[in-house]
Amino acid sequence: MKKIYLLLVAILVTSLSFGQDLIITGTFDGPLTGGIPKGIELYVINNISDLSIYGVGSANNGDGSDGEEFTFPADAATAGDFIYIASEDIEFTNFFGFAPNYTSGAMSINGDDAIELFMNGGVVDIFGDINVDGTGEPWEYLDGWAYRVDGTGPDGSTFVLANWTFSGINTFDGETTNATSAIPFPVGTYTYTASSDPAITILYPANTTYNPEITAYDVTFNVANFVVASSGGDGYIKYSLDGATSIDYYTTDPITLSGLASGAHTFYMELVDNSGAVLSPEVNDQVAFDIAAYTDVANLAALRAGTEGDYYRVTGEVFGTYAQANRNQKWVQDTTAGMKIDDNDGIITTVYSEGDGVVNLRGKLDSYNQVLQLVPTADPGAPNSTGNVITPEVITLLDLTGTKALADYESELIKVLNVTISDYDDGGAGTADGTFQAGENYPIDDTTATSFLRTDFYDADYVVNNEALPTATIDMVCIVGGYNGDPQITPRSFFDFLGVSQETTINGFSLYPNPVKNGVINITTDGNQSKNIQIYTILGKLVFAQTTSKTSIDISILNSGIYIINVEENNHFATQKLVIE
Repeated sequence: MKKIYLLLVAILVTSLSFGQDLIITGTFDGPLTGGIPKGIELYVINNISDLSIYGVGSANNGDGSDGEEFTFPADAATAGDFIYIASEDIEFTNFFGFAPNYTSGAMSINGDDAIELFMNGGVVDIFGDINVDGTGEPWEYLDGWAYRVDGTGPDGSTFVLANWTFSGINTFDGETTNATSAIPFPVGTYTYTASSDPAITILYPANTTYNPEITAYDVTFNVANFVVASSGGDGYIKYSLDGATSIDYYTTDPITLSGLASGAHTFYMELVDNSGAVLSPEVNDQVAFDIAAYTDVANLAALRAGTEGDYYRVTGEVFGTYAQANRNQKWVQDTTAGMKIDDNDGIITTVYSEGDGVVNLRGKLDSYNQVLQLVPTADPGAPNSTGNVITPEVITLLDLTGTKALADYESELIKVLNVTISDYDDGGAGTADGTFQAGENYPIDDTTATSFLRTDFYDADYVVNNEALPTATIDMVCIVGGYNGDPQITPRSFFDFLGVSQETTINGFSLYPNPVKNGVINITTDGNQSKNIQIYTILGKLVFAQTTSKTSIDISILNSGIYIINVEENNHFATQKLVIE
């Protein structure tokens, strides 16, 4: 863990039992281009042996919670420490004079964005209203900062405006360092004050809706200034679920709720004295939470017509068209539509191949940059079928223009004819050298319209190997994506640029060496029968054909370059890229 700047001496506080030991104390939006440095300050109330139970997330433009976007590593922190999370480290260091403890894209916040602090998945402190765009609100901090009032908080999931002070907007304008600002961000000045009154606070679950797969929860809670024990303490806990008869509880260990059904639930806790009498004044807490239910839909078109934020189960069979390691993302389609699956939490552990069929796909309908996606809540398990052939629909780039048209093809496998690809131009920040590079937009044209080829599949061979851009007009297979309503298409592999699939149905098929260095290739199979061999240029011209039962084949007549080789043996086929050096 990087150095944590201890700006206050540790304060002696009454110990908390299984409590929340971290609190948001400040947020800032800097003066430089893009509003950097951006980030938050947090204060450590009590020693924390493992920060990984905590995380943060931003809620942008009043669009609601994005959940926990940054989870701390398993570091330790000491009471009285201040922790800084920034969107980046260079300008933060230049502006404040010390480095942040952590950097995260979750801190790419603006002065109208809210911040949530999570503990074990539940919201335990908050700044701003996650459902309100802060522009023009009393808590706006554009090009400025907000700082917690000493002794206040943590506030759970309810924002308390009175617990914060504000610099006012545009405070940082024209400033290069915090020290030169007329109203500097009050780095590390928060003072925590522990109450001496008994208190009980439910930390988890939160007042929110949980996914339908949840049937049990461990309720975590904080008890302060009160010794919970079966004897010799101050008293014990009474709790109840959904108004049932209360249960006596004599520890501060998590309480397991099991057998939870879909619908609304209320969990109540209170402290009582050793005789079971309610304290005066009463000390209690309550949380209301929902467990969602799935809506069954027959196919992906019906799923796409659903409501974002709701949970769905696709009862019909869908077929995989692509998968990548980044965020464990997958693409599926059926005869009605396509869908992107964004599985950053790794819910789906079954490994699927292209053409595998899956039933009972389940998840929450969501969107990112206006592209619909399903966030899975369960692993569908073993494929329902394998070896299915997904034939891409042939369309033009003109077919993708317009929001409705894009949505009609979004996340589907398509084929576009007579495409030319140009190198990207990003204003000099990258290297436009005629090769494919990750995360770039390449202009494309098929004479009907223009669009972009987006290299978003970082595992794709043409990205990994920095393959050269095709210089001729080609037919291209790709998956349709988009960015804020603008279409983008992405090939899955080198073969997609040739309008063919790389596949093998010949048992034991092996081709070597590849690349070829001496003009000879070796082809072996389990059957070792006669084979029809055809080799094409990447433009589709047949340049070699031979039928042979030999293992070694002389292809020295071919020039150096990239080719496609097709092999047929007893009505089984193999198609691969062939490189001749």
